[in-house]
Amino acid sequence: MPQGRLGMSAPRAYEANGEPVEAPQFTRIACDPARSVVVEACAGSGKTWLLVARMLRLLLAGAEPSELLAITFTRKAAQEMRERLLHLLHELALAPEAHVVALLRERGLPDAELPRAMPLARSLYERVLASPQSLSIDTFHSWFARLVQIAPLTSGVPHGYALTEATGELVQEAYSRFMQALNDAEHEEARQSLLRLFELVGDSTARKLLDAFLDKRAEWLASLLAGEDAPLQWLRELCGPDGDVDARLALWEDDALRGRLLNLARVLGQGAKKNQDRAVAIESALTAGASLENFAALLTQFFDDKGKARGNDHRRGKMLAAVEQHYGANGADRFEEEFLDAGAALLDLQRRSFERLVLELNDALFRVGALYLEQYQSVKAEQRAFDFSDLEWHAYRLLADPEHAAYLQSRLDARYKHILLDEFQDTNPLQWSIVRAWLAAYGDDAQKPSVFVVGDPKQSIYRFRRAEPRVFAAARDLLAEQGAAVLRTNQTRRNARHIIGVLNDSLRANPIFSAQTTLASGDGEVWRLPLVSQAEEEAVDEAEAAGFALRDPLTEAREEQEDARRVLEGQAVAQAILQARSARGAAWSDVMLLVKKRKHLAAYESALRAAGIPFISDKRGGLLESLEVADLIALLGFLITPGDNRALAHVLKSPVFGVDDADLVSLAQRREPTWWARLQAEAGELAPPAV
Repeated sequence: MPQGRLGMSAPRAYEANGEPVEAPQFTRIACDPARSVVVEACAGSGKTWLLVARMLRLLLAGAEPSELLAITFTRKAAQEMRERLLHLLHELALAPEAHVVALLRERGLPDAELPRAMPLARSLYERVLASPQSLSIDTFHSWFARLVQIAPLTSGVPHGYALTEATGELVQEAYSRFMQALNDAEHEEARQSLLRLFELVGDSTARKLLDAFLDKRAEWLASLLAGEDAPLQWLRELCGPDGDVDARLALWEDDALRGRLLNLARVLGQGAKKNQDRAVAIESALTAGASLENFAALLTQFFDDKGKARGNDHRRGKMLAAVEQHYGANGADRFEEEFLDAGAALLDLQRRSFERLVLELNDALFRVGALYLEQYQSVKAEQRAFDFSDLEWHAYRLLADPEHAAYLQSRLDARYKHILLDEFQDTNPLQWSIVRAWLAAYGDDAQKPSVFVVGDPKQSIYRFRRAEPRVFAAARDLLAEQGAAVLRTNQTRRNARHIIGVLNDSLRANPIFSAQTTLASGDGEVWRLPLVSQAEEEAVDEAEAAGFALRDPLTEAREEQEDARRVLEGQAVAQAILQARSARGAAWSDVMLLVKKRKHLAAYESALRAAGIPFISDKRGGLLESLEVADLIALLGFLITPGDNRALAHVLKSPVFGVDDADLVSLAQRREPTWWARLQAEAGELAPPAV
């Protein structure tokens, strides 16, 4: 059903330094070539348009194309930015004068500057194309690569290495060498640390932690510049005293908390048999002495296995009389509050005890990870390969070293006068540290480059690439201290009014969300489909069970069993699409179906297919995941490599040949070097003499 906007304060569409402004003033400030600017802008607000507009204004102000450095996060985004700028410059070169004036005014150029800017705007397209040094519109890693390339030979940066994005095989080789190295006596400490890691989190999680450590190798190497023990020391400071002593044992030194617990035990001791047993258990744990076992026994008296607070029947019978005698009026409420507060205090001690575990786990991880990283770096060195983390690490190291930073600074100063950073919410801390180190070297120098930062912390979704949304706030605050204007817009062009209304109402409690406005003219609609009930899920499960039948794998594809709820949701979505098409004449291409994960796409696709709705799916690998295709891949693999025993066993077991387990065991027990040789020998023994 369509949803309207609930009552809420009117959102600000545009702000400058915390004050509301109109759109033209917002654009004038953002595009002013004489100042640095930080722009926080919501999705659909025109961030790329604004960035390209600022580039135009910089060129109109006399900046050479080679003096601009624009950095974004993907090659595709960099190419789009370049194309949009060139398209704008081409339009300025050929459009009628009135249109050119409108374009320049739209980008914040004051009328007083139009006479000077008009002929320059006409010539910019040719000037940019003819520039000996082209515009620098790059990704962070492309820029880091250039920094590394111009590093002096004495910097320690290896030269002649090839950049690689395919690091999977390198990581696997490094892990194999790492496991072998653990057998060496010199790595006994790392070996013991790995065993401790296995005890703490298990084999599988330990491997994931090691791979995560490797993924953050640039940050690790950067932290070692402060000292070999610096990372662990920083962690000790974060954990505080709880990192050294288990906080649960502090209970027996906290007279106030022990007194509260003993007081509860005395009240419970006057209640029914169950209450008396709990009182005895609490007193026994407290008087038995400080130990983790006694703490655990005490905690079980306050919470069950699922963490739910235990009840005491304190509002009836003997227990009610006991609490009223002890606490007086409203005794039941006061006892319940005391009991819950005491339990919360115990949980807080248990939570604090994790600090010691965190410190121990990371201590082991750091020792083991250092050896793993050493093997990985060795594998890359042998193959003369660089990865993206190497670029970040060396760029950071060079700019953090005063000697090399001065050299790079002179090279950068000679070229870049204006820095533009796009999609800044996707920046990781090390990348920002590199930019910050460059800017910090200027101090109060008036010749330092202007900086334009644009992004939206709400859109920071690349945590797996080490993106950190708090970096945006850090950069904003630092640049604001240096005189940069801070702009903010929550006006989008993408969504209709009712959609924005529902969005605002749904996210209003989120601390990083601000209410949005929209420039869209239509009202739009929001339909809320009913939730699938448990009874419907069970009905689908029963129907699927009743319809079970064997299939011929050569003629009938396998169907993965989907979660029943997703099937019903898919059917509801399909009916909503059909209704929209019938009532409003919507085209199939007007509809986009977004899901949280790919896992259940097949259920929705099945529902759309059953409803006769054509669609293009973003699902990857559905066909190749079928057993039949896997059988064919194994067959092709065996034909290419007859010595591949696993592929041959797969083919023999598949419906193509249908060999049973007994035949495979017979082949496995033969002495020929490969399964193909064994199969040929077996066939020869079974064949008639004439064959």
